[in-house]
Amino acid sequence: MSEKEKKENIEETKPIENLIFKGWNDFVSSITEGYNKFQKSIEEITSKNTESWNQNQEKINKFLKDAKENWDVTITEWGTEFKKTHKVNKELWDNNLGKINAFFKNTQETWDNKIKEWTVDLEKRQIENKEQWEARKQKINLDINTSQITPFLLKRFINSKCQKWSWREGSS
Repeated sequence: MSEKEKKENIEETKPIENLIFKGWNDFVSSITEGYNKFQKSIEEITSKNTESWNQNQEKINKFLKDAKENWDVTITEWGTEFKKTHKVNKELWDNNLGKINAFFKNTQETWDNKIKEWTVDLEKRQIENKEQWEARKQKINLDINTSQITPFLLKRFINSKCQKWSWREGSS
């Protein structure tokens, strides 16, 4: 190869080298540009998300604050209602307790009076029976004195009457 050919060959390779170099530079620059666009869009999205997050955080805090206030009001209302109900129930209980105690007292007095009446009635019957027995005894003595009853029959009759009387006294 001659020098001329070498020069031409070198000149031909220069534009090729320039072309490769230029292609490489364009490639790198498009990657850099794409990366910069990507980074910028990520930063914008992050900024928008941060703003949304802050706005939502404020809304959440307001919601929780309102919910707590509503809950406190509800609890206070329940407490007030519970106290009223408790007071009413206590008054009703005290009123009913008085009625129940009065009922038991009246019932006890009624039973005591009935028992006294029954006791008096039983004593009266026993007295009547004793009086009747005394009258019968006198009649028997009179009959014995005035009649001709044999001592055996008389003893048997008196024993049977005494057993009945003993039975009556034992049952009272």
